[in-house]
Amino acid sequence: MELRLRRKNGAYRWFLSRGQCVRDAQGRAVRMAGSLKDIHDRKLAEAAVSHHAMQQGLLAAFGQLALSNPEIDELMAQAVHIVGRGLDGEFCRLLAAGPDEGTLVLKGASGWDAQWSTRLTYDTVEEAEGHFIVGVREAIVIDDFRCETRFQASAVLLAHDIRSGAEMLIRGAHSSHAVLGIYSREVARFAQESIHFLQGISNTLASAMDRKVTDERLTYMAQFDALTSLPNRSLYLDRLSQTITQAGRDGSPIGVLFVDLDRFKMVNDTLGHGAGDEVLLQVAQRLQTCVRPGDTVGRLGGDEFAIALANLARAEDDGAVAQKIGEALLKPFDVNGHQVYVSASLGISIYPIDGSDPDTLLKNADTAMYRAKESGRNSYQYYLAQMNRRAIERLKIETQLRGALQRNEFLLHYQPKVNRQRRDQRFRSAAALAASRARPCGAGRLHLDTRRHRAHHSGGRMGVDHRMRAARPMAAPRSELAPRGRQPVGSAIQPEAPRCDHWRHHPCERRGTRPAGIRIDRIDAMSDSEAAVRTLKNIKSLGVCLSVDDFGTGYSSLAYLKRFPLDSLKIDRAFIRDVTTDADDATIAAAIINLAHSLKMNVVAEGVETEAQLNFLRKHACDEMQGYYFARPMPAAECTRALQEGWRLKGHAVATRVIGRSVALVSATGSFLPEVPAASRAPLVPEIAAALPDRGRCSR
Repeated sequence: MELRLRRKNGAYRWFLSRGQCVRDAQGRAVRMAGSLKDIHDRKLAEAAVSHHAMQQGLLAAFGQLALSNPEIDELMAQAVHIVGRGLDGEFCRLLAAGPDEGTLVLKGASGWDAQWSTRLTYDTVEEAEGHFIVGVREAIVIDDFRCETRFQASAVLLAHDIRSGAEMLIRGAHSSHAVLGIYSREVARFAQESIHFLQGISNTLASAMDRKVTDERLTYMAQFDALTSLPNRSLYLDRLSQTITQAGRDGSPIGVLFVDLDRFKMVNDTLGHGAGDEVLLQVAQRLQTCVRPGDTVGRLGGDEFAIALANLARAEDDGAVAQKIGEALLKPFDVNGHQVYVSASLGISIYPIDGSDPDTLLKNADTAMYRAKESGRNSYQYYLAQMNRRAIERLKIETQLRGALQRNEFLLHYQPKVNRQRRDQRFRSAAALAASRARPCGAGRLHLDTRRHRAHHSGGRMGVDHRMRAARPMAAPRSELAPRGRQPVGSAIQPEAPRCDHWRHHPCERRGTRPAGIRIDRIDAMSDSEAAVRTLKNIKSLGVCLSVDDFGTGYSSLAYLKRFPLDSLKIDRAFIRDVTTDADDATIAAAIINLAHSLKMNVVAEGVETEAQLNFLRKHACDEMQGYYFARPMPAAECTRALQEGWRLKGHAVATRVIGRSVALVSATGSFLPEVPAASRAPLVPEIAAALPDRGRCSR
């Protein structure tokens, strides 16, 4: 038989007893004869193998449980149960880091009295700092707390007369941590091998904790903006949908605000993207202070934010919020010792007037925001139905422009200009305009001014002008015009930080004719004014005349007249149109002419359509004029012929031009006519008459 015998020191050892019974003559057992063999080491080895197999089974089962992705609290509680079974401990617990550094939260416990097992939080200093496990991050085995010199037992351990224990720090890759411990009233109950089992459980728990943190982070990133912690577009639309559902039940209006910062790019370009991020963070904080707790502020991306105002008493209340936001953002932002100023343009749409779903409301608010930017920025606009029609038209034209550019369908037309100082009124220069061979929407060529305006606002103008400069000369070569000593005026665009290198290889340069004039649009895009001045001076050194187009509108600035080496200004047609009926427009036009002359610049007026406008400009000594009163834009071949033949202005005449199958009526009071005998012009009249849709309207 195998049995345990207690030694004098109180310890037990295993022995194998072998023997037989010695009997007397009557057959009675009187004594035993045999031997005792110490098998303590063998019994311990067998027990260790069996115990190790049991522990491996527990570890495998725990790993399978972790792979099923249960709740982390459930997995922690199961870990406590498995450790208690695997190490045969009387007490076991798992303390996880709390929301702050000062507490540990009980996630699982076994064997403790009720007053301790129901206690959820423990003091970090008492339960962990004394046990150097948290600071040193090492697993420890305590043979006897009463003899321990490194630290003392906490109150809960003393209350249960704990003598020995083993503790393991569980630490994830994302700084999450917990402490897993097994304890016993028996001295030296746990060997160093216990640490290996604790390590296996801890590794599985750490992986599960990391996966949980990663899942939570991915979920957060999928719903919140990483910089501002505001809801992103997806979460904002979801919350707006919930707000709409609630508003549908109680009948209250909802306001959707689309907020876009004005000229935010300048902050990134001048102070760096780090400063830009700081501004965005402060903007987000200010927006949140301008709304109620039940409203939603989201960041859609870049410098765009959106706000959902729920349960409005009146639909117009969101205007007051927009005004409050505008005032809040006008205050300076402190960024690394720099004061940064930004403003915002806001668009407003209202549920259910402007839409019944989140996407429509946000889209309409976005459309209204662009209208606010067009109206001068730092303002807000309510959505109107006609805004969508304009946006659709703008998108359609931009698509047509880009398609025509890719198909190389652009060609140049030229509009003659009249010089006031020449009495014969012959034109010796022309402004170049882009036209398309395409017939969009089946309605003929789009009006040149409309195309120019749309290309200007769609950001496609740089590509158009690059293609035009690379594809064909701006006018006839010098050799064709030399006999008359005339040189055409070209038109080119220099939007963003222009370079002068390509002018040395301009098509006109290769053909022996330099452009005599360059129209510079969108000067506001020249953010680096010093570089712009250097570039323009280099271009001017090539013999190019520089002119500011559409002066008086957009971002044209008086500062350009002082800094840039300009030769002429072109007054925008908006001032010329009503110059004879609007006193303010007349005053502005006259002031621009006087200002330009005082700076020794020429002045060109565009959009001249009546004789009254012509007389006004002559009276105020405007240098050059162009418009439908003189001639419509014409192809290059016709422009070259007009320059060579010396077309001049004929008073009170009707002039037409036949281009393909279309006829353009230039003016009923005056136009450019070729200086040729009447007999030579007469054959054109039947051809013109035959081309007109209503022949009865055509007369000599």
